[in-house]
Amino acid sequence: MLHDYYRETLLQHADLQSKLDDLRGIRSGSIGLAVSEGFIEDLFDGPLDEFRQRYPAVRIELMHASVDEISRQVAESAVDLGVTYNAAPHEGVVVVASRPMPIDLIVPAGHPLAKLRRPVTIDELLSLPLALALVSSGYGLRRAVEVFEFTHRAHLKPVFTTNGLAALRGFVAHGHGATLLSHETMRREIEAGLVAALEIDDVVFRRAQAQLLARKGRRLSPASAEMVKLVATGLSMTLG
Repeated sequence: MLHDYYRETLLQHADLQSKLDDLRGIRSGSIGLAVSEGFIEDLFDGPLDEFRQRYPAVRIELMHASVDEISRQVAESAVDLGVTYNAAPHEGVVVVASRPMPIDLIVPAGHPLAKLRRPVTIDELLSLPLALALVSSGYGLRRAVEVFEFTHRAHLKPVFTTNGLAALRGFVAHGHGATLLSHETMRREIEAGLVAALEIDDVVFRRAQAQLLARKGRRLSPASAEMVKLVATGLSMTLG
């Protein structure tokens, strides 16, 4: 009961703050963002830099968290917006922008599968030793793996598990084996010729998305509405 009262108080405060921000315009105040780890660099490469240049008096509060935690924080108005990957539907949250971001098999440069120039089959994927995110990591990547394994009644073969994307990237870049990540997450390593991203012939991995989340029923403040536009543009998302 106390939790419900506290949550309702937070929601009322957030709505009041949005109305006050309407009166002030985008001249002061703050905006809270909860972000999946893999998007932080991309946000600084465009949306956050541009927002700071336009509205230097607005304080940005950014934290990275698991997919489920981001959805919860957005639903409870603990943050204004969430940038996440492959999040499950949540009753109190709406997707205000999204883009397809398929999960690929990331292999070291020169890997035999990279020479075949075709999508990786399910049987090939199941035979590979992989680096995977821990079940407890809360990543959207891990959720896709669980759906894949349930759908095919099969299990991938991790030889290395971690709760950090940097460790997954390093595992492949240093030639230790393969992992499952998006092409965008590995863009720098791909451009440097260290790894290759291979399409996987499976609908679960092809349907993964990047998502921009807001609380259902909450009117966005001017600052949040502007941030939505900048993030959607910067991450090549489609609004609505």
